[in-house]
Amino acid sequence: MAANQYNGEIDMELDGKVYPMKINMGVIGRFQSETGNDYMHVAMKAINALRKAGAESPLDQAEIMTAAVSMTDAAWLFFLAAKEVDKTVTFDEMQEAVLKEGPLMMVGDTGSVIQSYPVLFANLVMFSTLGAMDIAKKP
Repeated sequence: MAANQYNGEIDMELDGKVYPMKINMGVIGRFQSETGNDYMHVAMKAINALRKAGAESPLDQAEIMTAAVSMTDAAWLFFLAAKEVDKTVTFDEMQEAVLKEGPLMMVGDTGSVIQSYPVLFANLVMFSTLGAMDIAKKP
């Protein structure tokens, strides 16, 4: 079943596996409890870093993004959001997925872009703060 973005649901691919995720106040509260970090502050740091990193070289992008998004914060948010939908997901699984995603965006063998964990984190928090985005067609 496809994720319903209007219910805070989104599908994210980590380490080649698609995880249905859901962001709500429970997830945000647990993230803050587990990490000790204010969710909105971390979210805005990640979104702003993504904006700043856009025109940089891949290594500079990785440096900017990893300064804004720790592996631990990413693993906790991905875990908590995935656990909201699938109770069998483990924190160890998310830590491994974050590690394997790595800090660098890369181009795969087929020409597809492989996102880095900080960019995926920024995309998830952007979704959680902005919600579903409808694209209206111009007449």
